[in-house]
Amino acid sequence: YLDALVTLAGLYFTQAKLDEAISISQRAIDFDLGCEPAYQTSMQAYARLNDRVNVKRMYQACVDAMKSQFNLPPSKETEELYQRLIK
Repeated sequence: YLDALVTLAGLYFTQAKLDEAISISQRAIDFDLGCEPAYQTSMQAYARLNDRVNVKRMYQACVDAMKSQFNLPPSKETEELYQRLIK
């Protein structure tokens, strides 16, 4: 189920259906707080909408989830994506 949500969100993103990508990403996050690919897709969609506030909000939600779920920071991939998106 989770893989299907992440895949669907990615497909919506590549088709520029950004609201749908965000919505499906949120469903994946609701299902599994530790689903980093869903945070990544959501951050990318918000960035494409020029919504830096929500890019930062989603990144912080990811940081918080990784800490509470695994006592770890987000992956290097997520960190690098965030840095690229907020520039």
